[in-house]
Amino acid sequence: MRTDVVVLAGGRGERFWPLSRQSRPKQVLRLLADRSLLRAAIERALHGVPVDQVWAIAPRDLADVLRREAGAVAEHRWIWETEGKNTGPAVAAAVAEILADLARSGETDRRVLILPADHWIPDEAEFWRAVHVGETVADDTGRIVTFGIPVTRPETGYGYVERGEPIEGRDVDSFVVRRFHEKPDREAAEAYRAAGTFYWNAGIFLFSARTMAEELQRHAREFAEPFARLVQELASADTGEHESATSVPRTEAARARFFAACDSVPIDRAVMERSDRVAVVAAPFEWDDLGNWASWASLGSDDGSGNRTHGEVLANDAAGNVVYSEEGGVVALIGVRDLVVVRTNDATLVCPRDRVQEIRELVRLGRASGSPRF
Repeated sequence: MRTDVVVLAGGRGERFWPLSRQSRPKQVLRLLADRSLLRAAIERALHGVPVDQVWAIAPRDLADVLRREAGAVAEHRWIWETEGKNTGPAVAAAVAEILADLARSGETDRRVLILPADHWIPDEAEFWRAVHVGETVADDTGRIVTFGIPVTRPETGYGYVERGEPIEGRDVDSFVVRRFHEKPDREAAEAYRAAGTFYWNAGIFLFSARTMAEELQRHAREFAEPFARLVQELASADTGEHESATSVPRTEAARARFFAACDSVPIDRAVMERSDRVAVVAAPFEWDDLGNWASWASLGSDDGSGNRTHGEVLANDAAGNVVYSEEGGVVALIGVRDLVVVRTNDATLVCPRDRVQEIRELVRLGRASGSPRF
């Protein structure tokens, strides 16, 4: 059975404002290297599968910028969201497309690897070693596999997955999932770390297309009926690499109807937390979800005083700050501690380092005010 990779390239990355904007989402930013997060995710996929097995799903209004960044992904492998409805409908739409592809190819089933576009995973070989373990677990047990990152600190910004009993007959770190846990407070995060039976939930999933289709129908009450209709409509359309002039509008119309009919819900809540067919594979590769400026700071080196900087920055008697300055200007700090300062050509953010989670709400307020800089 072959594995197709679906790159989730939606989201806007509001917590990276003012660097990220409506038309310049987080996944196209070059936050850690000379390539964008989306380009890194596509290359990570291509490390394990050929290009015709890579799909991407993203908002229709970002099509031009995302196509340029993704490069290798063929046009008929893009699934365009007409409305942003979170990862549940996104995964369901991708499964429907792959089921239609199966019908055309005559294959019985395929594995599907869900890969978010905004993660930092520096070691592609180590990543794919973990994926191959997950493939054997999925094949042998018929379970949906989630990849759990070993907990190294009491992190309150991640969700967690709690493992249960080892999967019978497995000689690797693979377990039945006991429960998913939302982002905890500090006390709970300390307890999770001490217990030794918890992992960070990376949001990377692997499953057979038909297994996920069954679980969507059983558990995703928020959009199970629209999913079933989409599967039927795509199966009846003549789609693929050489789509006809009539099939393209039919397919796009079917997708638009699907997203319009769906509730906005993450795949974790729609299926993973409700299913009894989920396994967790311990994944010891380096990983971060790059959720905000504080997580960006944790992945780089500092200046000896705990300041993590990018661009032209001058710090005098300043420590523990996160500073990002775009080309063409300078940020100067005197006598300040634990701030986040981000300067772009038309906007500047200053906030305490421990309040970066509130940047998203600030962006929403800015958009509601009608400012074009948000």
